[in-house]
Amino acid sequence: NVATISYTLNGGPVQTICDNCGADPSFAFNLNLDNECTDNTLIVTATGDDGGVSSVTTAIHYDGTPPVIQCPADIVTSACDTNGDTVNFTVTATDNCSGPVSIVCTPPSGSVFPVGTNIVTCVATDSCGNTSQCNFNVIVGVGSQLSIERAVIISRSEEHTSELQSPCN
Repeated sequence: NVATISYTLNGGPVQTICDNCGADPSFAFNLNLDNECTDNTLIVTATGDDGGVSSVTTAIHYDGTPPVIQCPADIVTSACDTNGDTVNFTVTATDNCSGPVSIVCTPPSGSVFPVGTNIVTCVATDSCGNTSQCNFNVIVGVGSQLSIERAVIISRSEEHTSELQSPCN
């Protein structure tokens, strides 16, 4: 039988979870972790009716704030033909805690975007699993095309005489 289950957080006072817990007890408790980006040490201890002690130590890293992601403004480009255009872009993210922030965009930078309006969705994820998202458009038009049109050419020819002066001299 388990006599008591208790815990300490970061070397603080012992907090009792249960007394006279019985055989094969189940338990749950909440922790108040005030300092984001700080490593916390939790020690859970079980004491048996026979005086035996068993404990488990674990590190808890608390970060409840998602990263801040920055997408570019909508991108407008022209393709040489109706097959679309390759578009490169940069998306950035910062986080309140140190550690890597991964950014995944769908479709990714360097993709060929078809003619029309294409939505790009980017998700930033920090090392604690917090996520944030942003979207922007890649608008692809077809570039200028050469066209040949009929032209009307008007010319004037005059005979020059000493009495007639051309206004175009």
